[in-house]
Amino acid sequence: MIFSILLSACAVSVWGTPCATEDCEDLELLTVKSQKAELERPRGRGPFHRDEDDLRYLVFPVQGDYAWNIINRKRHKVTLSARGGGTRAMAGTIGQLRALKDMNLLGEVDQILANSGSTWSTAVYLFADKSYSSEDLLGASTFGKLANLTLDAIKIPNGELIKSANASFDTYLTAAFAAAAGGLVNFSNAFEAAVGGAYFCRFGLNGELPQWPFPFQAFLCNNANKNQIYVESERQLKTIKFRNPKLNVSNALIKQRTNVSSYVMLACMLSPVGYEPIGDSIVSVRFSPDFSGFPYFADEKAVTFKPLNTSLFGSLPTLENVLVGGGVVESFAFMGVEEPEREPRIVRPYRASSAALDVGPVSLQQASAYSSSIFSILGLTSPETLDNLTFNQLTSVLQADPFLVTPRRPTWPVALEKQGDDKRRDFYLGDAGFLDNGGLPEAIRSGAKCSILLLNNIRPIDTTVVGDWCNVPDVVKQNPLALLGPPALGFPERDAALYDYFGIFLQLGDATLKTIGFDFTNNQLFETHLIYDLFCEATNLTAQGKPAVVHKTYTTIENKHWGIKAGTEVDVLFVFQQISQDWLEQLDPATK
Repeated sequence: MIFSILLSACAVSVWGTPCATEDCEDLELLTVKSQKAELERPRGRGPFHRDEDDLRYLVFPVQGDYAWNIINRKRHKVTLSARGGGTRAMAGTIGQLRALKDMNLLGEVDQILANSGSTWSTAVYLFADKSYSSEDLLGASTFGKLANLTLDAIKIPNGELIKSANASFDTYLTAAFAAAAGGLVNFSNAFEAAVGGAYFCRFGLNGELPQWPFPFQAFLCNNANKNQIYVESERQLKTIKFRNPKLNVSNALIKQRTNVSSYVMLACMLSPVGYEPIGDSIVSVRFSPDFSGFPYFADEKAVTFKPLNTSLFGSLPTLENVLVGGGVVESFAFMGVEEPEREPRIVRPYRASSAALDVGPVSLQQASAYSSSIFSILGLTSPETLDNLTFNQLTSVLQADPFLVTPRRPTWPVALEKQGDDKRRDFYLGDAGFLDNGGLPEAIRSGAKCSILLLNNIRPIDTTVVGDWCNVPDVVKQNPLALLGPPALGFPERDAALYDYFGIFLQLGDATLKTIGFDFTNNQLFETHLIYDLFCEATNLTAQGKPAVVHKTYTTIENKHWGIKAGTEVDVLFVFQQISQDWLEQLDPATK
């Protein structure tokens, strides 16, 4: 009930005038074109001087706010941000989507931002064939029926997505690495194959999968899907096909079931292949059915990459003044085409044309796998950790190529020519949670006025340091970093996806990512002192037996790394994963 009231109030307070036509998306895109500029064409191989087989697509540079305009054109005021966390996040998000649907509130959400494991459920829910109903996927409603959740009842998976969550991911991962060892798939694609097989294949949403080796081929899911593009609507698909008649869109995936106008899967781009990912050189990347990319320059500057200190890459030259980010590209072309020629001073949206690369377009399966690519962490850890994680099977190889199992894609910056090094390169891709595990920075810079943050935290709110969040000791207020405590107290889970938004994070410089596996040092959005009242209210609700759902209105501080301006007012609905005694009391006694 509290969740319902707060979300309704939040939605009503920011809801804008709805678009009066079914072609809202296309109408707004045309408005952006006409108001800002007639789309320019690149010189040389522009749309009228291009090879017959080149793909034609739109590019929106960050200069002049054009990337912002295309991202914000849908007026998505209410954003649902789902935190990562593997199958825990997947299962949590399934229940949260079902609850919103049951309360008739899912229609109030017009953007879903998904991180890591939460993409395994949200992507399937949005793109599974229309023959599946919401109830088929999410399961039958339990709203007001908690007494029916007997021990026998909860043994039966409620809905197709929960059945999918019960799949043995470890089995698929073992099969994928066995396929890689047998030369059936690249090691860098093994994690993607496991994600596709375990969570997408049963719904026909997977991209290309390897031939599973014996004995896995007898019982693991497989089909012939390959290079699927995924789009918002039939109209968008027809527009893409009109401009690219030779593009195969026969197996394209189209968003179903909801009025959500924007779906974004977040990942991060680590470094060029063979180079060390360090500090501010790592940027967030968004994958979406319409436009994908980096609608900003990380920290408003070019970056330097040093080669990995290994026998395989140590002799590579240092890369200086490299541009990373700078705009968005139509998703069917993003990371799948050669870089186009660019005008020296072009700052407006333009039509581009260039040859398709052999890797094909980024599929839904790949976007989700990149967002959840936790195995990229192998390249950021010590040899001892590699021993433990790979059971000594790949250690010697990984010492020469520590990112062997890390996915990579070719990409080029959307930037002005000669601003810096803008060559196309293969980049390592990693889990969204390496940089931000909550999605709130992306929600704010996407124009959201209200963001619902589904924390899906694995542990209760921590009181180890403060004792009582409503009476925080002065010594802690004077040194908020004391809240982190020593790593032995479980710092990573306490900090992930929340402390950092208030400027509380480990400060180890360029060694942060390699030391603890994530780097949240660029994520502060709000003044530090505001966290005390937030946690005070959440813990009070828990003590009263109620759901820990807290609604706050905050004003942003400037964050150049994420391209967020100071002074933006945003409503945030924090949904903590805390035990609610009121909820427990409604359960069957044996279940309790």
